[in-house]
Amino acid sequence: YHSAAYAVVEACTKVACCGADWSRMRFSYQEYFERMSADPYTWGKPLSALPAPYDLGFNTTGPWGVMRHPNYLGEQGLWISLYLFAMGAGAAERGLLHPTLAGPLLLILLFMGSSTLGESISSSKYPRYRDYMAQVSKYLPLRRFRP
Repeated sequence: YHSAAYAVVEACTKVACCGADWSRMRFSYQEYFERMSADPYTWGKPLSALPAPYDLGFNTTGPWGVMRHPNYLGEQGLWISLYLFAMGAGAAERGLLHPTLAGPLLLILLFMGSSTLGESISSSKYPRYRDYMAQVSKYLPLRRFRP
């Protein structure tokens, strides 16, 4: 939705930069927006109108086809890598329980809680999300989703 609005703003800006009167422009928004009524519950298309696999309501393509939270895995991997760099730079002389371990551990706990909350919301909103959860692992790319 936002990219469509930005496209309209960009078109107006180009017309204004060329010296034309942008207020006399006539817009046909049908390629960007569907007709919206006063009732916000009727806005947009129903999920069944979308092509597969988008009709599920959640992403199952790309990295999300093999793990449910690839973005969380990347973030946690970054912080664990920073801890390992600190260990390699000499912090291991004080032992493995260095204070730099606190950051990665707290973030892992935060992401575990966040993913559990998000999945409970998604499973209540989308009927097929439980099938997705049963087939695809949470953080590691072990199995591919088969709709």
